Amino acid sequence: MQLPYDHAYDRGWVYGLKVRRVFPEVCVHDDQVVSTIGNPGPSRKFPWYRRLPTYIHRLRTEWARLRYGVAQLLWHRG
Repeated sequence: MQLPYDHAYDRGWVYGLKVRRVFPEVCVHDDQVVSTIGNPGPSRKFPWYRRLPTYIHRLRTEWARLRYGVAQLLWHRG
């Protein structure tokens, strides 16, 4: 694995998968439930310049997701 599973599953175009969404959502996040995931706080974060590769990766992934989604939409519309 090169990416966490949730990130890898969001990249359907890499594996040739057709990714679709259900609307309205079957399950939504409940804001009343407090998260059990700890917050490391700002003192444990890397400086911004050490996070640049992560930002670049996220930007490239979102751009690819947009291109893939638009291409799929245009292909299915005719």
